[in-house]
Formats: sequence, structure tokens, C-alpha cells
Amino acid sequence: MRRILGLVLVTVLAAAACAEAFEPPPGDAGSVGIPRGTASATPELPPVATPTRTPAVVDVADLPEEGDEVLPVRVLGWIEPGGSVVCRAGSCYVDLRDPRDPRRYVTLEVAVDAGGAPNTMHPLGSDFTDADLVVTTADGSTLRSGDHAWVTGTWMPDGDTLVAESIERGAAPKIKIVETTIARLKSKKAGTLVRVSGRLDTPFLLSCYGGTCNLYLASAAKPLRIEVRLGRKGEARPNTMWPLKDNFRAGSLRVIDAKKRTTRAGDRVVVEGWLVKTDDGTPYLDPVVKITRRGS
Repeated sequence: MRRILGLVLVTVLAAAACAEAFEPPPGDAGSVGIPRGTASATPELPPVATPTRTPAVVDVADLPEEGDEVLPVRVLGWIEPGGSVVCRAGSCYVDLRDPRDPRRYVTLEVAVDAGGAPNTMHPLGSDFTDADLVVTTADGSTLRSGDHAWVTGTWMPDGDTLVAESIERGAAPKIKIVETTIARLKSKKAGTLVRVSGRLDTPFLLSCYGGTCNLYLASAAKPLRIEVRLGRKGEARPNTMWPLKDNFRAGSLRVIDAKKRTTRAGDRVVVEGWLVKTDDGTPYLDPVVKITRRGS
């Protein structure tokens, strides 16, 4: 019995000696060329860069009206408050008009900042006029209603909204101006930029909406309604008019022409504006983009 136990002990000691003799050297996990502790590690791959899409330069008229895909775009247009302005959640929604045909426009969402941070606009109150629209561009300059701008942002076709990310000052594209008379406007196509002349006159009933007021050009033909942008009283901003009180008199009319000269009712002027027609074909100009007093 003792002999058997001795043989077992010798066998165990011999096996332990063999295991010690074949122990892998430090730094080896038992496999040639694989460091200890990393035999099953997955190699770390470099991060994959997400491709960015270059904004496509498009006209207002070419923005898709349907679809779910949001698009990075760069659009030229002029900014104005429009008929109504909604401000919520730190943004205001204004109009971006097609500079080649202002009858076409989209909603532009602009972040609001009263301090004038880049690519933002000042908040508008409920009784706003065109004169209250102030937009700060990416370089810190200021745009007003009617100024042209390049807007880079995201087009949301499901809401017909362009979310502005960068706003830069733009230049008006070259557009042919059709010189005509008030009497011949009915034969001209709506959406045409026209130049006509007449005597500046006030309406019997003044109507102001969306930052413009209706005045008239009197001539031998039927008077022509023209929509003139509102400015601030005392401000010499070209091609605007000062606000009028409800019980105004014709003598209180003040229009600032393209050369910053004061123009009054009865003065002869040359007006450039976009031709619009009512449902029955009656022409009017909306908006007026330039007013020049004649004779000086």
C-alpha cells in the first residue's frame, strides 16, 4: 500500500515538473505572436466620417413642393414680413420672395435675437410695419425689408419652410423693366416689372396691410393703385412712405423717393413695381420697388 502511494506521489510531482518546464514565457499567451491578454481583442477602427451634402443653389420657384426629404439649399430672394408674422419657440416666420416674380414666395424661419446676433432677426410686435424688420447677416451687417439676401439652410418640403442657417447680403438680379402707360397695363402680363408715371395721390380710404399702404397714381386713365412700403416717420429710407393717421389729409403725405427726396401728393413721379392683377383683371403694382420724383 505504501508502495502504491509512493508511485502516485512520484507521478504527480513529475507531471507538475513537466508543466513548469513548458510554461509560456512572460508576454506570451500560448500562441506565437499574440500578446498576452489581447488574443481575442477586436482591432479598433477609425471613425467613419458622415458625408455632408453641399447646398444646391436653386430658385424659389424650383423648391420642391412635395416629398419627405429635407434638402440643404442656397436661395436668393428678398425678405419681407408678409401679411402676418408668427413668432414662437425662438423663431419668426417671414416671407422670402422670388426676385424674378414676387408673386412666388416661401416661408422663411429665422431665429430671433434682440441683440442682433449673426443670422437672426429682431422680434416683431403685433403692430409691425416693414420698417420694423431688421435681419442681421452672417458678417454682422443689417438687412431691411425688401433687401435681397442669399439664404443657406434646410428646405422642409412638408411645411414649405426654409430654415435659415446662414444669411448673406445679395444683389438683385438683372430683370428687364417694361416701360409703359397706366392705360396699357391691362395688356401686360402679371408678374412683369413695369415702369409708369403719373401724379402721386392719396386714396379716399387708406388701407395698410403687411407693411405696405395703398396710394394711387393719377393720370388721364383710371387711377392706378400702388402698394408702397411703410417706413418710420422722420426716416429718409428710399422708396418708402411715412405712416398716416386715420384722419389724414392729403397734405400730410410724405413719400421718400429713390434719391431720398421728399415727395408729396400732386407731385409727378416715375414708379417701378411688379404688376399684379385682380380676379377681374384690374392691374395694380405690388410692391413698388422704386419711386423717382420728376422735374428735379
